[in-house]
Amino acid sequence: MALADYLKKDYIVISLDFQKLGNSDFDDEHIFSKAFAEFFLATVKNRWNPVEGFQQNILNELSADIQENIRFPLRKLFIYLSELCGTADRPVILMIDEVDSAADFHVEMSFSKIGIERMLKEYEADHHTSMNTDELAELIVDYSSGYPFLVSRICKLTDEVVAGSTDFPDKASAWTKEGILKAVN
Repeated sequence: MALADYLKKDYIVISLDFQKLGNSDFDDEHIFSKAFAEFFLATVKNRWNPVEGFQQNILNELSADIQENIRFPLRKLFIYLSELCGTADRPVILMIDEVDSAADFHVEMSFSKIGIERMLKEYEADHHTSMNTDELAELIVDYSSGYPFLVSRICKLTDEVVAGSTDFPDKASAWTKEGILKAVN
């Protein structure tokens, strides 16, 4: 609590205690993702101590999505969290306490090649780079083992640092095997 208090002037700090989740909340990916999203929203929208700095429309979309859908995959949770963090007015720190005592934790947190390719296809639909999504998804999973932070970091570096550099002047040249390897390096 002291660390959260110290950080709160420069960061949005979200503190979650997994002891407040039940054992059944860890049964599968969809149950966990939905329970996590509900717990996150309850913490952010706490009537006595709300967390400021997030885009309200994204919080509302997340709330509606978890209410309307029984199946709520981890991928969708990560997309919402990424969007919330990307549009927040300060960097976000998520502190999770007691994850080890809440339940046996058998939720697969990593992205599969198929999941990474699905995200690359969504990016491709917006940016039209002519990337080979199958090849790049395989390359990204090889270097990241599907670990969400590393997947996100490789993609962010490819998009924001590699693209526009001397060797890769545009997004089309960056979203290649060589561009991904440059991001990895």
